[in-house]
Amino acid sequence: ERERERLRRMTLGHSPLSPEMYFVALAVAAIAAVPGYGLAAKALALVLVLILHVNWPMAQALWVYRHIPTARTPLPFVGNLFDIFGSRGDLHLKYREWQKEHGPVFKVFLGLSPAIVACELDLCREITLRRAQCFNIRPTPGPKGQAALSKEQQHQNQTGIFNTQNARLWKGLRSNANSIFHSADHLASFSPLMKETALELADKLSKVPEGKPVDIWRCFGDMTLDVVGSTVFGVRFRSVESEEGAEAVKACRTIFKHNLLSPLVNPYVQIASLAPGFLVPAVAWCAERWPTPAMKELEWAGDILRRVTVEVYDYAA
Repeated sequence: ERERERLRRMTLGHSPLSPEMYFVALAVAAIAAVPGYGLAAKALALVLVLILHVNWPMAQALWVYRHIPTARTPLPFVGNLFDIFGSRGDLHLKYREWQKEHGPVFKVFLGLSPAIVACELDLCREITLRRAQCFNIRPTPGPKGQAALSKEQQHQNQTGIFNTQNARLWKGLRSNANSIFHSADHLASFSPLMKETALELADKLSKVPEGKPVDIWRCFGDMTLDVVGSTVFGVRFRSVESEEGAEAVKACRTIFKHNLLSPLVNPYVQIASLAPGFLVPAVAWCAERWPTPAMKELEWAGDILRRVTVEVYDYAA
């Protein structure tokens, strides 16, 4: 618990009364009081102090986790985000490249925050199964970065299994999910529904005219959504039968197409994370006033999936 609290303070920003803030205040006062230097020199020194202050969590993490190799030398402010988002969806290939270079465990920086990457099967099993209660905090953009998200997206980050910072909530979500996929009786009961969906896809493909191209990857995606909907949630999305794809299918494709935290999708998250605290409300207002096209798509997809979730819950109730 002490380590978790220390890491939270280190990676999620500074308290107004933190020692770093006192250091900055003293440094600014000292620079202003030094005689014999012009205004330009003092301004440059002040900028350097502020840059050091903003990047202090990264420097601290580099020292605390110095025994863990760093995948790539992190850049100020952005860390390894350019390497990660530059992979264009093939992040696993980038991780494989870093694994060959540094071994099965290394660290990357999501902005100023460190993330430890484990690439060894036995180690992943140890983390996610045997010692899952010790690894129950998921990466988030931090409180300032989350201010640039919509209220619904903030709530999703707080309560979703991939982002929650609540250890007790995460344990309950994980237990419910694992109970479905780690029971032979549950899995056996899925077989008839899976067979029915597979037959629907086979029937649809049999009606395709000879020589007409088919996007089989998308067909399998529709089938997967139907299987998950019918077996886990008890709802038939009928995405295989739909010619254009149901709204839920399109929403799922949109969610997986865009990374919500990518600077190319939502640049306001990175701007808010790096901005001083008093500028964060202005950044959040700009994000609400001038969203990017990808942000609009994600908002639409989120509304669709939330509506489907409510329907599934009401049906189950």
